[in-house]
Amino acid sequence: MKNRASSHLFVLLLIVGFEIAGYFGIYRAALLRGYETSIIGAVRDLMMYVPLVVLLLWLSRVMKFAGNWILFTAAILLFSLGTLVQYRLYSDPEYNARNKAAARQEKMAALRTRYILENYDPVKKQIMGLPPTPAQPIDIDQLPRRKSNYTLWNAITASYTWIPILSFVAFAVAYSFCVRDGFLLWLQRNSFIIVLLTLVPLAETVDYVRMSDPIDGHRLVLKVCHQRSLQLGIGRLLQVNVERFDDHRGWRTLRSRVVLGDVDLGVAAPSQAFQYIVTAIEPALLYPQFRHQPAFPTIICVP
Repeated sequence: MKNRASSHLFVLLLIVGFEIAGYFGIYRAALLRGYETSIIGAVRDLMMYVPLVVLLLWLSRVMKFAGNWILFTAAILLFSLGTLVQYRLYSDPEYNARNKAAARQEKMAALRTRYILENYDPVKKQIMGLPPTPAQPIDIDQLPRRKSNYTLWNAITASYTWIPILSFVAFAVAYSFCVRDGFLLWLQRNSFIIVLLTLVPLAETVDYVRMSDPIDGHRLVLKVCHQRSLQLGIGRLLQVNVERFDDHRGWRTLRSRVVLGDVDLGVAAPSQAFQYIVTAIEPALLYPQFRHQPAFPTIICVP
């Protein structure tokens, strides 16, 4: 492909055509499953290509961009795939339903109803309480459906509308600054400070990456209710200076350290009577990876 704006504009129009076909296919497939996707949402997504076309014309005519257009077109292609997938996902009532099993059953019931109307004879339909119509193909538009409750006001106030628009505006502003030599020299002189500023939100994000539902406290009580072989592995790095559940500040990470404690295999008093109590005495528990804080009882109950 030649590196001309007109060629990539043609590719952009092809992408829009494929997007329209994709949205229409999702809409028709949803009717088969008894619900209707939002036409307003589809139009909102397709209208996002208007500022993209304006950006392309602005770059080529006003800013006289003579670089490689492939990166711009590839970004639009990925954006198109993402919007299409999101439209399919968020339009499904099963995705937003609290009772996903019930929403899935409603879709299955719509498919069964369509199969009965198209394949059962009038006698079977009358027995099932349906109109005794002959078996024949039924138009999708005649099937019962659940209407979409997505309104125009929802589309105007949605973040899915304003985030892409603001990103397009931010791209135009950033490009207009980056073509200036003075701004590039300023970035070069202050690059270290800019990198440090970008690491501030990144450090907060990294601090939230942790194991879900860790074992907290000074003891571990294990109750086994199946008569089978048991293999227990415990590996945990503990930290000091943790005073509360929301102890997630970045500066506390510098004060924390690994705690290596002894292993206490003492048996705590059970809260209820067990049939059999087997105390786990395993030399492997004395390995460093099984070290925990002091007072570490382990109870194994085998019924």
